[in-house]
Parts: sequence; C-alpha cells; structure tokens
Amino acid sequence: MKTKNQSKANYMNHVKLLLGAFLLLNSLILLAQFPQQISDDPSLDGQKSDDELAYIQNTTATSTTPILIDDVPMKIELFNPQQINTIYEDYCLSTSADKSIVIFCSEIYNGNRHEIPKNVSPSFYITSFDKSLSRWDYPVNLESEQRLIISDNVFSNHKKTKEIFIWKEDKNNFDIFQMTFTSGNNIISWTEEIKLNSMINTKYNETGACMNADASTLYFVSDRPGGFGGKDIWASDKLSSGEWGKPYNLGSKVNTAEDEESPFLLGDNATLYFSSKGHNTLGGYDIFSCTLSDEGLWSNAENLGSPINSKNDDLFYLLSTDEKSAFYSTIKSEGIGKKDIYQILFE
Repeated sequence: MKTKNQSKANYMNHVKLLLGAFLLLNSLILLAQFPQQISDDPSLDGQKSDDELAYIQNTTATSTTPILIDDVPMKIELFNPQQINTIYEDYCLSTSADKSIVIFCSEIYNGNRHEIPKNVSPSFYITSFDKSLSRWDYPVNLESEQRLIISDNVFSNHKKTKEIFIWKEDKNNFDIFQMTFTSGNNIISWTEEIKLNSMINTKYNETGACMNADASTLYFVSDRPGGFGGKDIWASDKLSSGEWGKPYNLGSKVNTAEDEESPFLLGDNATLYFSSKGHNTLGGYDIFSCTLSDEGLWSNAENLGSPINSKNDDLFYLLSTDEKSAFYSTIKSEGIGKKDIYQILFE
C-alpha cells in the first residue's frame, strides 16, 4: 500500500512528466511552423541573456491545452460554506498551523452574505473554530473597532505572533499594509494596519504579499515599471534599520508578460507558489510553483495541473505546514459565489 507521502510524490512526478512532454511537443510544433518568422525577427538578433531567452520561452509556451492527472490523490471541497464563502469573491490569506484560525478577504456587504449591493469593496476578516461547539465563529472585520476575539486557538505552538499583509485602495491605487496578530491566553488580538514604506508602495498598484520564515525578505505584487509586463512578483530584503530595502524583480522564470498574483512561500524559504496568467495556463490564472536554488536562481515554473487548476481563475494557494492540505480560491459549479475558498486534502 502506498503511503500518503508516496502518493503525493507520485502525483507531482506525474505533473512534471506530463508537463515536460507537453512543453517539448509544443516547442517542436512552434519551431516547425515558424522558423522563418523567428529568423527574420530583428529583436532576436545578437546574444540573448538567460532572462530574455526564458521570457521568449514563457510567452510562446502559453496554451489552454488541459494538463490532466488521471489518478489524483486528493480531495477538493468547498471550505466552511455556512460562515466564510459568499456570493462575491472570497480569498484565504492566512491560517494557523492547525487551520483552526482563518484570515480571509471577502466582499461581504454590511454583514449580509446574500444581499446584492450596488457597490462592493473587499474587506478582511478573521474567524476561529470553536472546539466546544464544533463550529466556526462568525467572522469579525479586521478594521472594525473590535480588535480581539475570544478563542483558545493559537497560530502555532512555537510562535504566538503572526504578520499578515492586506491591500487597500489609497489615493486611487492599491497599497500594502501590515497587521500583527497575537494569540494566547484565550484571546486573539491584532494591531491597526501600518502602511509599508515607499520602497514597497508606489503610485502604482501593490497587492498581495508574504514574508520568508525569518521575516528578512518580503515578496509582493506590483505593476510598477521595470517588470516583464502587467503585475509582477518582486522582493525586498530587510535592512539593518528594520526598513525594507530597494525591491528587485524575481525574473522571467517567475514573471511573464501577463499578470502574476498571490505569492506564498513555504517555510523552507525556497518553494514559492503563485498564480499567473502567463506560462502554460489552462485558462485565466493558474497556480504554479518555483524553487530557489542555493545559488539564488529560480527554477522553471511548474503548473500544479488539473484538478487544482482549471479554465477559471485559480488564486491564493496556501499549503499547510505539514503539506497535507491547502486552501485556494476558484470558481466551481458547486460554489456559492464569484470565487470561493476551497480546501484540498492530500490523501
């Protein structure tokens, strides 16, 4: 009998083999069909850098051909539909190690999950699982005057604080703000949001951010100039002063001419999950992973494949610490709204 780890490893091996075969076949077709166009393109004259070559590969390999895995060792289910998911767009931003605390973004309108308003704006919420009643508590808006909830859950057994990044419209563009959460003594509390410095926030749009395990590097999304097109994923290292330093683009192995969104870094400080409309998507945003080498180079982006990815937008992938489950947002026929939060259970 296969163990859970063996099944999961086999799944990822299937993804890599099928994806590799697909990309090879797609590249051969392109080369056979367009040799003259490539040779006549003046933009391809001369020596190309690794980033330029990877960029060309990314923009030509995009396809809507499904990448299917026949024997997928996982179960995907709508997460807590009674309390969290609404008729609008819902995204999971962060969870505790045991998934008993969930922080999420939703377009809940005045607390009414089923009212259709004229104008909707996203807000950020926290909910905690009540073990004594075996149910989730009603979500609390993080920007309300109430900045604590009663709960015996904690973010982890090793760390009582957690930094969360939200994005808000500020002066006609979106900026990133940080909030610090503390759990313990049957209380979960959080600070007011603090706007990140001008190295991170600009006159352009900044959305979606995460930090590495020791909080020394911030990964975030921005459509500022200097990227590969649209929204890119950037990084900034923390200076000795505690401020964030000059950002740098993660390069063409991660970013494409299309939009990238919702970065999430595993605790190993090397495995990055993110969503992209570029690379080889099945349609809209797909979820990809890249690995950072010891030399500081990112591997090629790998599509997580179907049934996780679909022809619809698939975003905000959060893998649990033990890698046995994950959250993400997508659109499915059994869903409640525009985008719902789903939980993946790896079997």
